[in-house]
Amino acid sequence: MFASLSVIRSLILSLPTAAALFVLINSGSAFAQVQPDPLTQAEPSLERNSTHPNLAPPSGVAIAAEAVPTAQSPSGLAAVTTTPTVAVISEPVPLKPAIAEQQPSTLKAFQQYPTQANALAPDRQPIQGTRLIAQDASETEAPKPARPATARLGSSQKFSFEAEALFLDRDIKDVDTTADIDTGKVFGTDDLNFGMEAGARLTVGYHPTPENSFEVSFFGFQEFSDSATFTSSDFTNDGVENLNPTFNADPLADTDDEPDDFSQAFQHKIKYTSDITNLELNYRQQITKPESKGYASWLVGLRYFNINEGFDLISFDGAPGDGEDVGTYKIETDNDMFGLQIGLDAGTQLSSNLGIGLKLRTGVLLNFSDQNSKLVNTGFAGQTVIQGDARGTGISPMIELGLSATWDLSPNISLKAGYNLLFLGQVALAPEQFAQGPDLGTEFSRLDRSSALYHGPSIGIVARF
Repeated sequence: MFASLSVIRSLILSLPTAAALFVLINSGSAFAQVQPDPLTQAEPSLERNSTHPNLAPPSGVAIAAEAVPTAQSPSGLAAVTTTPTVAVISEPVPLKPAIAEQQPSTLKAFQQYPTQANALAPDRQPIQGTRLIAQDASETEAPKPARPATARLGSSQKFSFEAEALFLDRDIKDVDTTADIDTGKVFGTDDLNFGMEAGARLTVGYHPTPENSFEVSFFGFQEFSDSATFTSSDFTNDGVENLNPTFNADPLADTDDEPDDFSQAFQHKIKYTSDITNLELNYRQQITKPESKGYASWLVGLRYFNINEGFDLISFDGAPGDGEDVGTYKIETDNDMFGLQIGLDAGTQLSSNLGIGLKLRTGVLLNFSDQNSKLVNTGFAGQTVIQGDARGTGISPMIELGLSATWDLSPNISLKAGYNLLFLGQVALAPEQFAQGPDLGTEFSRLDRSSALYHGPSIGIVARF
């Protein structure tokens, strides 16, 4: 009996140990059987996006299953479940092509998820049939508009060179020099016409930055010249010499006034010459951005302009070859103008190659002008020379306008054509100094000023290097 009680007591004492062993065996079996797929079968948690339960983990993130005990079962034993947790891996785990082929739906979901795709894979290309969310910024950059053709301050080149053929015409002031006693007609510079004269314009630019430049510009070599000859109307029929200079007291009177080589002459000839020289040194500042379609820049600088002229009246008193006397009256003027100017260049690009531009310059120039007059008469009383000069300083306003079109042959070479207008005021012109009365000593000591207008086309080439 005591032996039976001893066995029963031993069985009772071993029950807790058997129960604990049973629980341990069952827990191991549950852990071994429940292994959810970390990419597709894990339960949603706070670390996963509930909207995209099948979303593949981003690069550098791995999902592992961990056993977590939950509430007790009715039997009093703890139930064991598995919950996915997130662990950050220091090294990125790239997605191999083999995985992409096996799980296309997971990669597709990853590419269609804007926040993850843009942040973690900006350069990833989409699988065919999916829309592109993340893209390289360089592929979506908006194209820049065409650069201007005429104002090249926005380019990276440090130097520019322009060479143009400049054709200019100039107006001539109407000055009377000769009167025909018989017909009453008056002749003079109205019978002259300079026409277009070819010259050159050269410009060199230095651009230390895309927004600033220094320029040196020159134009000149135009040599204006024209002449006209007036013959006595009665000389052919009656051999009468009827030409008088307009500086006589009465140009239409039939008197042989002094100087006699010019009065009652057979023939008068006038000749007018003029040449110009222009030199500028400017600083230019760009107003608009270099890449803008339209452009504008202002400039300030120094300008020198010279007008040098000559005007001659040659009188033939007597028939040619009959020992005629010849009288000469020469006038020379010179204008040296120097001062400040300001300007504006503006335009727009009509196409990738064609641009148009407008140029404006204005300034006030200090004009150092002078004139020299000399008359030589070889009459019956011998040779007579009358001479005089005058000089003065004044202010000459200057306005220059230009309209141009530029065609780009390449980024560094362009063709340029345009039309130019230049006005100068208060300049001493040679015909304006022609004597207006018989007191030649007084007349030769005056200095009269007028204006000059130059205009004409230009064509050339522009190079940047």
